[in-house]
Amino acid sequence: MIDKQESPSLRYRRANDRSDELGQVFTPVAIAKLLVSELPSSCSRILDLGAGMGALTHAVQDRMNLDQVMMIECDQKCVQWLKKHAGENANVVQASALDKSWEAKWLLAAETAGIISNPPYGMLALTEAQRLKIKSSALSPPIHGKWVRGDAAFLSRAWELANSGVALAFIVTAPIASGQEYGHLRERLVKGLRNLTITQLDERTFPGAEVRAFLVNGVRGVSRPRKVLLRKADITGQIVDEMSISHGDALKRLDIDYYRACERLGLAHDSSLTTLGDIGTSIVRGSLSRNEFEKRGIGAFHTTDFALNGEHIELSHAASRFHSASAGDILIPRVGSRCLTRHARVVVGEGPFTDCVYRLRSSSIAQDRIWKTIASNFGCEWREAHASGNCARHLTQATLLSMPLL
Repeated sequence: MIDKQESPSLRYRRANDRSDELGQVFTPVAIAKLLVSELPSSCSRILDLGAGMGALTHAVQDRMNLDQVMMIECDQKCVQWLKKHAGENANVVQASALDKSWEAKWLLAAETAGIISNPPYGMLALTEAQRLKIKSSALSPPIHGKWVRGDAAFLSRAWELANSGVALAFIVTAPIASGQEYGHLRERLVKGLRNLTITQLDERTFPGAEVRAFLVNGVRGVSRPRKVLLRKADITGQIVDEMSISHGDALKRLDIDYYRACERLGLAHDSSLTTLGDIGTSIVRGSLSRNEFEKRGIGAFHTTDFALNGEHIELSHAASRFHSASAGDILIPRVGSRCLTRHARVVVGEGPFTDCVYRLRSSSIAQDRIWKTIASNFGCEWREAHASGNCARHLTQATLLSMPLL
């Protein structure tokens, strides 16, 4: 299983094992059942992209009778297992879901077809042919050199295959639901899928990992403005909350936690209150990682130094070569799965801080107002609601600068 706390992709590290290399995160049975429960009852033909051990197809087979099943999987071990257990009507193909080496012409029978997938986690390295194909696709997800997000790439492939009336049932990660970089892709989904339902999963859903994942369900249709149903599921796959949002809001983001937080905080989704940026707040990230500071024998404030309920701190490790915090400055975590709501205010001394921490610096006139906001329940919940990322969540400088002040 992938250690998602360490790295969001294989662009920057070595794989720990074969599953890690392929980005395999297998689907719990309860979540597979929840995902396919939104497929129209008319579905009798299923295409499973990146089938893995077949959890999604098995969930569909338990729910309805299928005439045809096509399962695309690149891992030989999974393919061998699927050929033994997938059933007589299943055509198991060993190939990349992004390749054109296989065809699914039977999907032209639109109202009876569905495409399901739990795509590989993280970034995928593309061949030149795959890169050109995805770059010219209708969803046109961001490509960084030869790298693309697996969920975005698989969605693009399904979008090209699906005619009007074909149902889609996908598992995706947080950037697809709320990342600014994926705004174009999100707009296509919102406008092009009838009955679009986005279900936010519990972060503990996948064993051995903390990941913000979402279920995407809808049926290809004529492109037009649509409302979207947002839901939230617990770890057992039970729906615990739901709400409908407007087309305009859906284009911005699709995570129900954000909208519920806005309601609790009494904020409009496009609030025009005075922000950190409006009063000229400087937000700086630490110079080095914790390990790099330790190698130099320098003590630096890190996320593990934040107290649970916020605190006033003293620093005593001045290091002029690096970004440092001094009296009046506010420190908050930049990244973390559980510490984003913590904070500290420097009252005495000076010292460096790691690259997992932000320093907020402002004029002396504004310092108390900023601290009051950051340390309040409002400030904590706002940061939690606006954090990005699908595993170790993070706050960007641009996001923080948009934070309203009490």
